[in-house]
Amino acid sequence: MAETIGCRVVVHTTNPPGNVDDLVSLLRPGDVFTHVYQGKGSTIINDKGKVRPSIHEVRARGAMFDTADGRVHYAFSVAKAAFADRFEPDIISSDVVLASLFDQAVFGLP
Repeated sequence: MAETIGCRVVVHTTNPPGNVDDLVSLLRPGDVFTHVYQGKGSTIINDKGKVRPSIHEVRARGAMFDTADGRVHYAFSVAKAAFADRFEPDIISSDVVLASLFDQAVFGLP
């Protein structure tokens, strides 16, 4: 549908129902993979502690990666492994939603 109407797709990736490799195979240039450093289910890190080759491939094709850290969509272990493998985000967003807008723990992007 996105191709038909000429828009990007933004994919919420926390605890995906399938394998991340399959998910990213569907992304097009300009599409956005959010919660890149999430740690539930299939993540961007493979069993060797490196960023999956499919993630590097889809970035090379033009997809973008967003931190969208929010409250629960972040795992330091995933971020640490990604940074060690020189995989940094294209977009840094807060993912602040109404439920967390006035939470003491979420007061701003920094």
